[in-house]
Amino acid sequence: MTNAVYNFYRPLRVGDTLRTEQRLATCSQLRKTRLGEGYFTAGENLLYNQNGELVRTTLLNLFCYRSQ
Repeated sequence: MTNAVYNFYRPLRVGDTLRTEQRLATCSQLRKTRLGEGYFTAGENLLYNQNGELVRTTLLNLFCYRSQ
């Protein structure tokens, strides 16, 4: 993980039922780095309560590679 950004919009309460959505926002071409060959990706995770209200977003930037 290269960085993560969390934004909070509503408090969680005991008994809440939560639903999450995830999406891949971007993916680079294959890149070579000191860690190896891989892809820089950006993903978004959205968390909703039982009323469909947005509770939290998470934006994640990752470098995905296969370790040797």
